[in-house]
Amino acid sequence: MSNESNAGSPVPEAAAIRPGRPLSRLSPFQAWLATPVNGASLAVFRFCVGIVMALEAYTLCVPSASTFNQVPLTTFYTGADIKFRAPYEAFAWLPMLPPFWIHVFVGLLAVGGICMAIGLFHRLAAAAVFLSWGYLYAVESTRTYWMSYYYLELLVTFLLIWMPASRRYSVDAWLNRGKGLPDTVPFWTLVLLRAQLVVTYFYAGVAKVSADWLIDGEPVRYFLSRARVIDELGPKLSESQAQLLGRILHSEVLTYFISWIGAGFDLSIGFMLLFRRTRILGMVLILIFHGTNHFVLFKDIHWFPLVGLTTALIFLDADWPERFWRWIRDPKFVAPDWKYFFGGASRCRSWVRRWAGVWHRPRPRPRPFPRGRGVWAGG
Repeated sequence: MSNESNAGSPVPEAAAIRPGRPLSRLSPFQAWLATPVNGASLAVFRFCVGIVMALEAYTLCVPSASTFNQVPLTTFYTGADIKFRAPYEAFAWLPMLPPFWIHVFVGLLAVGGICMAIGLFHRLAAAAVFLSWGYLYAVESTRTYWMSYYYLELLVTFLLIWMPASRRYSVDAWLNRGKGLPDTVPFWTLVLLRAQLVVTYFYAGVAKVSADWLIDGEPVRYFLSRARVIDELGPKLSESQAQLLGRILHSEVLTYFISWIGAGFDLSIGFMLLFRRTRILGMVLILIFHGTNHFVLFKDIHWFPLVGLTTALIFLDADWPERFWRWIRDPKFVAPDWKYFFGGASRCRSWVRRWAGVWHRPRPRPRPFPRGRGVWAGG
């Protein structure tokens, strides 16, 4: 699965450029973006995003740890004591709908997510999801319910409106069978989604380059003091084991380790996923990162780990779902190419050494970065 096929990394050919048109410096680049590739990867991406958006609608309607076991929809939208105000000046024109229509929007979000997943009128479904989720995002005035990855969901849903994401694995494709429609997609669809994810991760890393995160260890110290693993394992451990777990989680070493490694992860992971030699290592780190968030740190992180893991699959070859399905039907185990794997890992060695050099330096005084809690939301 690690070797890339021509479908995953198209190379423009002269034939891809329309004859009779004057060549320009952009012509090879345009041909590269327009190169048809397997539509399976984009279809799986559409399916995963649709399922996540339907789950977001479900989460709004059930008690949540983020709202102290209250229903988020009631706490933030339909409760009797809710006082709406426009959190964003640009969206002050939006009407504040009564509870009945808020429920309609949540229902539209759920139905649209399911239709996206199965590929039924996927463009209309993606537009419905974008508008309903965008409305709920724009009018929630406390700004305490929303997490940073919700904005990413809005962005990728908007992008899917304009993409031919239902050419494979969809009801739309089944309904149009026999019409000779292509089942490939232009390569620019994968490029755009990959670029969006790279920017998202990198900006999350930039937001962590602050005195709060790197020097004071906040909010990681706070997260560790309320880590999910304490509630999950605490009652099952002996007193001495629980004390040991507490000392580990409250240690300064772990606080700064997670703070610095977390910042380095966000700054680099997008680029690691882009390049073939580091992609496998990047996928392993993605799994560790989101697994730690879900199983160790947070009780109220909702679907962020699922979003992170499933959207990262867009960095794989365009035909990876077909190859994976062939392997499921006829599994063949071969010896891992460790030279290839560690060759990719060695590409990161110089970066890791530089990062470790910063880690081992004494913490500077005075603080060179601006202080303030506002940067916490960036991660």
